[in-house]
Amino acid sequence: MTEKIDACHIVLEGLSSRAIVICKQVAKLAVDDLIAMTPSGLAGDDAELESVWEEICAQVQGEESPCWDAYLQTIEGCLLPVIESLSKEDKCTLWLATNAGDQWIDDNCQSGTSEIGNPVYCVEDIVDDLIAYVLSMAANYESASLRDYLFDLDEDDSNELEDDEDTWLEEDSVR
Repeated sequence: MTEKIDACHIVLEGLSSRAIVICKQVAKLAVDDLIAMTPSGLAGDDAELESVWEEICAQVQGEESPCWDAYLQTIEGCLLPVIESLSKEDKCTLWLATNAGDQWIDDNCQSGTSEIGNPVYCVEDIVDDLIAYVLSMAANYESASLRDYLFDLDEDDSNELEDDEDTWLEEDSVR
């Protein structure tokens, strides 16, 4: 839903850097909520992932499960309240930095325009961009439990590998 804002001016200079700051703040709050959620078990009953966030990271870094849409809805559910709590100016700033917002600027502002009076924003476009940003964060996230899950190792398997390596080294030195 696109909403028009009355009595608001958005200065275009520095818009993208301000949008990046807001995007990072919103995404961090959403990720904090995902970290606080106990694992859903959708990654498997034997998965020792520590949170819904790690389950999402496992899906992004590994293979998407058949329940991927549920994870996307969960991310959206964490983002929406944070976005809704933003000021109208911050929502506009985020939206104008989306592809749809950039197109709106191109269609509605003359070249050389330095500020926009009474801009609009679309929460759905903001959510879509922020989901993409959260997923990029998930692609870069690392933890021991996630690594073990992705490489299908548990603590016992890790110890067995270390024991096998030690045995191999001892046998090699005897020869």
